[in-house]
Amino acid sequence: MAAVSVIIPCYNQGKWIHEALDSLYIQTFKDFEIIVVNDGSTEPVTQKILGELESESRVRLITTENQGLAEARNTAIRESSGEFVFPLDADDKVAPTMLEKTVEYMRSHADVGIIYTQARLFGEQNEAWELPEYRFPDILAGPMIYASALFRRRDWEQVGGYRSDMIYGWEDYDFWLSLISMGVEVYQIPEPLFYYRKTRGGMAGLSHEKMLYSFGKLFEHHRQLYLDNMKFIFDRMLLGNTQLKPPSNTAECEVYLPDREGYQTHRSLKQTYPKDQWAELRFDLNTDASKSIHCLRIDPCFEMGVVEISAIRLISATTGGVLYEASQPEHFDAIVVRGTAARLAFNEHLRLLSYGNDAEVYLPRFDEDGFQKPLILELTIRFATSTDILGEAVEKLIEFESFIKSSEQLEAEKAAAEQTVQALAEENRKQTERSEALQKQVEQTHAELVAAHKEMELIRKNLEAVRGEYRYIKEKFDASETERRETLEAIRQRLKD
Repeated sequence: MAAVSVIIPCYNQGKWIHEALDSLYIQTFKDFEIIVVNDGSTEPVTQKILGELESESRVRLITTENQGLAEARNTAIRESSGEFVFPLDADDKVAPTMLEKTVEYMRSHADVGIIYTQARLFGEQNEAWELPEYRFPDILAGPMIYASALFRRRDWEQVGGYRSDMIYGWEDYDFWLSLISMGVEVYQIPEPLFYYRKTRGGMAGLSHEKMLYSFGKLFEHHRQLYLDNMKFIFDRMLLGNTQLKPPSNTAECEVYLPDREGYQTHRSLKQTYPKDQWAELRFDLNTDASKSIHCLRIDPCFEMGVVEISAIRLISATTGGVLYEASQPEHFDAIVVRGTAARLAFNEHLRLLSYGNDAEVYLPRFDEDGFQKPLILELTIRFATSTDILGEAVEKLIEFESFIKSSEQLEAEKAAAEQTVQALAEENRKQTERSEALQKQVEQTHAELVAAHKEMELIRKNLEAVRGEYRYIKEKFDASETERRETLEAIRQRLKD
């Protein structure tokens, strides 16, 4: 069993993997194993180079179908034996003292669960990699720790490993947040012991849409961590971080027409509307959806922010009659909010927090006859980005979360009380059963005593009868004996005479 398991996922990057391995072979710390995962590489050069590693005694090669970076790492860790895990990408490399210094520090600091170092770029660009200094909660607004950091295997087991739904990257960012949520400390060694390969197109960052998707997934996975720091998140992500500011002053709303095949993009309608002001949107639903089995779906936006909807109307395009309207608070209760959206507590109309790019609003299911003619959907909507509205929404969300927590606590206390009552009732039932059984036993004993008393009375009477019989027999015997003696005496007397 090695102290450290170095795991190297590789997908079509075989031309660089020997540089990564060579940097490991010269480590001053020797107690480690190397596991390389060929994640379904299709490139012939990579397949050839990785195939040659099967004869390399210092490397264990695992070949799988393409699973993605997260699952490739998980696969290697499941097959590893080290107390510590060190991920290394196939195109990067480390300084000779990387493992020695990270392992030494982690062994002497039990509270530290993530250790990384300063870094340098190499390849097409050779210079210091200026990473932001790790601070919490700053890391919630953007990644600060690269993928090659040392961590404990037991922590990986506790959080369930890397998540494969981080499809655009940031699976390491998500994993670090999982460890940080557990309360582990993070430490950066102030030496550039890690080397990140700079290639054409590398480190370009995520697009606006992919970044929103990834942040939405982070929020789903670490909801409480973000809610606990919501004010900071909105301040940094929506107002202070220029990389995350929306590219325009408009938002986009998409309506999906009901269809038996589900919600298909080719059957959707889109409109843009200005932000930070109320807008009236009108969608002509020129379709016969009478065979629909789905509810009408509205995606009010595709980015982070607060969405308010004050009115929804479905109007017959032929008669102008209103078939459905939601404009009062009680009307919105039947509307379902899903996806990367959370309903905010609000008394005037529907207000929701969009924390990703997949906010979804579903209208109630209607009588199918109402969809047999073309319809018009009218929507009064506002997408808010101003500090006041965001702050108010955050406050309401936090209040709502507190209410939910209180409700959950009350429900837990209620459940505990009900269990106590049930336990007392069960104990009372058992006591009643025991009392009834004792009463039956007393009654049975009493009946047995009465029967015994009657039996003794009968025996007494029988005994009296026996005694009377005995006296009668004795009297007859005594009389017979007197008569016998008298007869004998008479006989003797006659003999004398």
